[in-house]
Amino acid sequence: MSSAFHVEVGDLLTHPGSRRDATVTGVLEARRDMAAVDGPIRANLTLESTPSGVVATGSVAAPIALTCSRCLAPWVAEVEPSFTQVFAVDPVPDTFPIQGTTIDLEPALRDEVLAAVPVNVVHDPDCRGLCGTCGTDLNNGRCDCEESELSSPFAGLKDLFE
Repeated sequence: MSSAFHVEVGDLLTHPGSRRDATVTGVLEARRDMAAVDGPIRANLTLESTPSGVVATGSVAAPIALTCSRCLAPWVAEVEPSFTQVFAVDPVPDTFPIQGTTIDLEPALRDEVLAAVPVNVVHDPDCRGLCGTCGTDLNNGRCDCEESELSSPFAGLKDLFE
C-alpha cells in the first residue's frame, strides 16, 4: 500500500554519493497528550545516497492543534522542526529500514513532529488557569469562590509555625 510518505529511492541506491530533493505532503496521524497534528504536513528534504542507504535531511512544517494545560483553551500553532534521518538497507538501531527501493518517511516524520511539541503546553506564559473549586477561567476575571486557607492542601501545616 502506497502513501504520500513513501518515496522511491532506487535511483539513489545504485549511485552512492548522488543526491536529489524531494517534497512530500500528506496527512499525518500523530497525537501526544494535549497536542495533535491538525491538517496536512509538508516536508522539504534532500535525499543523499550512502553506501549503506539514504540520509534524508531538511525541514518539516506541521499545524498542531494544542490545548493549554492550565486553562484548556484550544489553538493551532505550526511547528517547523529540522529533520535528519538515516534509512538503511540493513537497519541498525537509530535507523529506519529501506523496503525494497522505497523509504517510508511517516514514522520518522511523526517522531520529529511530536518531539517539536513542548511537553507543558500553555497558550500564554501568564495564563492564570482555572479555579480549582468552580472551574472558572481566571484569565477572564476572578470567580465568586471564597479563598479559604482550609482549601489549601498545606492548611494543616499552618499551626507548626505558631
